[in-house]
Amino acid sequence: MPHASWVPQLRKNRVSGLMVLARSAGAASELSRQVREDAFGKEYLAVIHGCPDADQGTLTDLLLRNKQERKTYIVTEPAKGVQEAILTYQVQAQTEELTRVRIQLQTGRTHQIRAQFSGR
Repeated sequence: MPHASWVPQLRKNRVSGLMVLARSAGAASELSRQVREDAFGKEYLAVIHGCPDADQGTLTDLLLRNKQERKTYIVTEPAKGVQEAILTYQVQAQTEELTRVRIQLQTGRTHQIRAQFSGR
């Protein structure tokens, strides 16, 4: 059986998606380096309710994570625990009620995509 090495932690907060396996120790080392240095491209597809104002854009918000409720909220003022969240998106397809968007995260906050799109 060929050698396969798991390349860990593409994202700190687990989401469904792709698992990367390397066929050699050298490839695993290189892929791990790319993940560490954030050179490993990550892209998300999401289906959201409604339609964004523009077919593409950047969303920048302040997010506050409530660990007891396990929810993340958009807030308007900086405060303890508030972090900036930035993502870019492109609309891929839409119906009257739903839109498929391609998303690139510039920051990786817990529940960032959900919080930023639901807050609009």
